[in-house]
Amino acid sequence: MVCVVLGMHNSGTSALTKSLELFGIGLGKELLPPEHDNPAGLFEDTGCLEINEQLLACLGHQQDLLTFNLDQLDLDAPEISKLKREAVEIIRNRIAQSAGHWGFKDPRTCRLLPFWKAVFSEVGCTTKYIVVVRNPLSVAVSLARRNQTLPEIAHLLWAQHVIPAISETTGAERVLVDYDSLVANPLQQMRRISQKLNLVMFDEQAPEVPEHISRFLAPDTRNMVPTIEDIQANSKLPQWIAELYVDLERVAADRLDIDNVAADGAFNMTRARLEIIEPFAGYSAGLKATIASLSQQLDHWTNCARVPWPRMNHFKNDW
Repeated sequence: MVCVVLGMHNSGTSALTKSLELFGIGLGKELLPPEHDNPAGLFEDTGCLEINEQLLACLGHQQDLLTFNLDQLDLDAPEISKLKREAVEIIRNRIAQSAGHWGFKDPRTCRLLPFWKAVFSEVGCTTKYIVVVRNPLSVAVSLARRNQTLPEIAHLLWAQHVIPAISETTGAERVLVDYDSLVANPLQQMRRISQKLNLVMFDEQAPEVPEHISRFLAPDTRNMVPTIEDIQANSKLPQWIAELYVDLERVAADRLDIDNVAADGAFNMTRARLEIIEPFAGYSAGLKATIASLSQQLDHWTNCARVPWPRMNHFKNDW
């Protein structure tokens, strides 16, 4: 069995992925080391991460570009077929090393799910999905601190990860978890995950449980938590993204069925709007590449200007 954690960057996917170990789901040993902005750990498998980065490279994309339609992957193309064979081998090895139950996450997977679903089908494993959603305003604040990402860009990236995470998992065993609810009531949400995905609930009285909660799910790991009113009133957050989050928050509270959201006209309208911005995303990507190139040239000439010119008497000696 493979348990895939899906969600936008800075949405609590790392904490949720680490929590899978409480259910006896292994994460493997080939994990990225902790980073300065996430000292507790990212819990991302290096093999799967490398596959995703190569897939994006094949498409000429980067993880933070505003490009929505990444489902045009030709799974029969030679370079994609090669990556698929490598991914199948990785998944089989990880499942075997984790006693048959393995979990992984990488936010890039949201936008590359057609590839990974083909891999899981080839492996022949049972697949369960946990979609982690965090309110878009908090995600924007985190991305601004980490990458100086503009909130308008962060909001679109949020939608571009959430939409395929829901639409591409239709019909599969899945559960949607709100990160703020997970931190506020961790055991309650763990019971909910157990029920929705048919996982055996761990012993809540085990000594490692409170230690895990205090380390990975403490309230002080979050920045501010906006209210629904804050989200709906924020001028930088498109109304259609705000409405989508409100629906997803209702799903996470079991007041709305996730399949009803995926079939809803508003959900499909959001997807259509993201597709409309595709040409502008390409233009934005070109500008970003140009700016990066000019910045490198500026750094080069700045460094050259710091090198002292030889004195004239040096030239006289040569004469």
